[in-house]
Amino acid sequence: MKRKISFFVLFLILFCLYQNPLKAFQLSPKAQISIITGTPGEDLYAIFGHSGIRIYDSLYGLDIMYSYGTFDFEEPNFMGKFIQGRLNYSISKDDYKSFLAFYANQGRPVFEQILNINITQKQEIVNFLEKNYLPANRFYLYDFFYDNCSTRVRDVLEKVLKEKLLFNTSTSARRRNFRDFLENYLSEQWLNLGITLILGYPADKIPSYSQRMFLPDKLQDALSDAKIIDEKGQKIPLVIITNDAVKGLRVKTQNSIFNPYSIFWSLFVIVSIITYLGFKRAKHSFILDANLFGFVGFIGIFFLCMWFLTDHKAVKYNWNIVWAMPSHFFIVWLFLKKIKPRWLSLYFGINTIILSFILISWFVFPQRLHHSLIPIFLLLAMRSFKLYDFLKKS
Repeated sequence: MKRKISFFVLFLILFCLYQNPLKAFQLSPKAQISIITGTPGEDLYAIFGHSGIRIYDSLYGLDIMYSYGTFDFEEPNFMGKFIQGRLNYSISKDDYKSFLAFYANQGRPVFEQILNINITQKQEIVNFLEKNYLPANRFYLYDFFYDNCSTRVRDVLEKVLKEKLLFNTSTSARRRNFRDFLENYLSEQWLNLGITLILGYPADKIPSYSQRMFLPDKLQDALSDAKIIDEKGQKIPLVIITNDAVKGLRVKTQNSIFNPYSIFWSLFVIVSIITYLGFKRAKHSFILDANLFGFVGFIGIFFLCMWFLTDHKAVKYNWNIVWAMPSHFFIVWLFLKKIKPRWLSLYFGINTIILSFILISWFVFPQRLHHSLIPIFLLLAMRSFKLYDFLKKS
């Protein structure tokens, strides 16, 4: 009987600890909770910055940084899972001073916004974070626009503070899409081109005020303007004070003269000269077209694979395949044959019309196209028309 009672008591203790594992993590009245914003860095994964939550309690000696969007390079098949959009991201819990040291070593500024909330709300935030940190809840699938390190911090505040948290949505005057918000972080022109190409139509949607907080800087701005309703029912600023946790200079990109604009326009001039000489001599360089359209077709296959073979929502519905047709890659071998099929002339005639239509409707095209591609479109249209004309005559 005693054994049964002891077992039952032990079961109750373990059950209670599982249901409320935070009893040993109670905050003192001196505790502070801050939203931390790390500015963008040079590495690809850091170009948009980082958001986190700091728990500081001088009485209990706590100084912890909770960060969402953490991933492990050592995870099996890391690259394959990353490309497919199936990599597990998680919430991490680290020493705050170590976080600051990392940013200070890179010379990247860090800002701290101390929240103007009561001890009950602070404790609820800690409980929420600790529940997320449990192994069963820790991992999640990342989404570039809707579920990242910044949106998760926003969600924590909204779920804990509920209707007492008031964002100043009146500051959202100008309608901007997701691409517009990314522009400030993509000053390096090759990176700008790459991101613009890989992001599909979802990037051209207009985000709500809340969805704008997918960027750490925008979350910081929103919190600066936000209010909270206190115990007396009064609206007070959510942020007491903003500190420069790490001072430094924001990363500035120096663009080379070998940027997409200079390279692509130079390529257009060279191809134009070759095309002109071909017209005069009544000859055609199929080797040039095989390389040109083969490469463009390969890019189209890449867009198609990212659309249909990955779980990345931001790269789906990529209408760049309208000009970078995957079919180009599979027909270039016909250029090597002595006798070309008759339909090949019609194929490139239609391609000329498509490219011309895109150029004419450039500013009303459903998906934003990168301006550096204009010379590429021109030379593709020029070579398509030359192929159509040459094959039709021959």
